[in-house]
Amino acid sequence: MALNNWVLSVVLCCFVLVGCNTNKTNPAGSALVGRDPGQVITSSPIVMEKGETFQEIVLPVVLGEKEELLVGQMNGFEYRSLLRFRVPVDALSKLSGHTTADFLADSLRIHIGIRSKRLGENVAVSVQEPQTLWEEIATFVDSVQLVEKTVLSTPISGALARVVADTDLVVTLPISVFNAARLQNGQEPLVNLLLKPEGNAEFLLDLIARQAAVTTTSKHPKLVLNYRVGGVAATYTTEAIADTYWGTRINGGPSRNSLFLSRGTFFSPILKFAIPASIPKGATINQASLKIDIDLDRSFYTSIPFEIYHIEMNSAANDTIYTRYNTEQNLVTWQTTIQVRPSLAEAWITGAQVNHGMALRALASPNDMTWVRLRSASLNLIYSLPPEL
Repeated sequence: MALNNWVLSVVLCCFVLVGCNTNKTNPAGSALVGRDPGQVITSSPIVMEKGETFQEIVLPVVLGEKEELLVGQMNGFEYRSLLRFRVPVDALSKLSGHTTADFLADSLRIHIGIRSKRLGENVAVSVQEPQTLWEEIATFVDSVQLVEKTVLSTPISGALARVVADTDLVVTLPISVFNAARLQNGQEPLVNLLLKPEGNAEFLLDLIARQAAVTTTSKHPKLVLNYRVGGVAATYTTEAIADTYWGTRINGGPSRNSLFLSRGTFFSPILKFAIPASIPKGATINQASLKIDIDLDRSFYTSIPFEIYHIEMNSAANDTIYTRYNTEQNLVTWQTTIQVRPSLAEAWITGAQVNHGMALRALASPNDMTWVRLRSASLNLIYSLPPEL
């Protein structure tokens, strides 16, 4: 009996030793051995493995009928503004008891309020006289050839555009511009201007248009004319009767290697993140957040609504398929962390979906021109380990 008890004890010890020396493979990988099943882990930021930009709409042109005027060049585009003013010479002359023959112009300036600016130290604006007829509601695009239209113009000798106190763009014009306009229409001459960047340096001026709903009209584009009638000096101030802006590509537009999310031209970035192998396939993703680093100097926006799309590759058709993943709208604002539905990253980890990355696609009318330039992006995951097998 004692022998039997001794044999039983030896057998039980063998079972215990075998159980302690199991070769079972932990599904979380050796780096996570010893962690409790279900433990919640916050991953280190997963840096972007690859990124590029694709253009959604062939026509990269903005109808400038909003509350702003853009002048400058940035991110592969040049922005030009047109303004028109009317001066009632006949009415001003009669008001003083004279005729238009007695009207003499002494000086002419244009004042335009600045809403904001980017890279303002590089501002250099060329003041030109448009030679092509233009209207405020023109689209500035050839819908057949799918290229930007050009407004022919010539530089105005002696014209000067300068930023004053970071709040106004003041354009000083030679009086010959006004006198030439009077030859076209002696009673109500029209003064037309085209403003475009000069040189190659990047900058952007966001100017206040005539439609802008500002608390005071003092910032709307204004023409200030000093004149004399019958020896009596006076000053006439009037607002623009038309203004608009449009964009044209420089050397084909933005590089695909630069990351842009934009409305108006509708550029969308594709972001790919390599999920670490240390995250097991059975892990549950509790939270996924996308953190983007924005280049504020080369971005122009207040907020941009967008949706997140997952990407599939159709190798047979050599095509890329974009399928909306987040049904809710997201916003890119000054807050740069965006919540992503956890199931997207979970599908990559389990292999339910091949990881071709995600696309951010803006939502808005093509007439609303805003953009964000991304410098970098990272994906942050919070996940729970699966029960050990």
